[in-house]
Amino acid sequence: MGHRITGRRTGTVNRHLGIGWEFVHVCIDGASRITFVQVMPDERRASAAASWGAAVAYYAKLGIRVEPVITDSGSCHRSKALRAACKRLGLRIGGG
Repeated sequence: MGHRITGRRTGTVNRHLGIGWEFVHVCIDGASRITFVQVMPDERRASAAASWGAAVAYYAKLGIRVEPVITDSGSCHRSKALRAACKRLGLRIGGG
């Protein structure tokens, strides 16, 4: 967030105001280009796995089957937690 939004000046801390970072997790269906976006409090493995679960549910409502999962190389996308979540959801990681 920029200083115009937070009002933060050099040397001041806005943590007590609840101002901070949020992370946008984005999934794009390669065929239709329909996009799912979820704002999460962090970019850790649990948030990435939860976001994938929400994305799969969203796409299922639209009749879109997700497979394979192709991610960037961020550590949360290489985690065992994400692989386990994908396995539970019946998703295959990789491919193209």
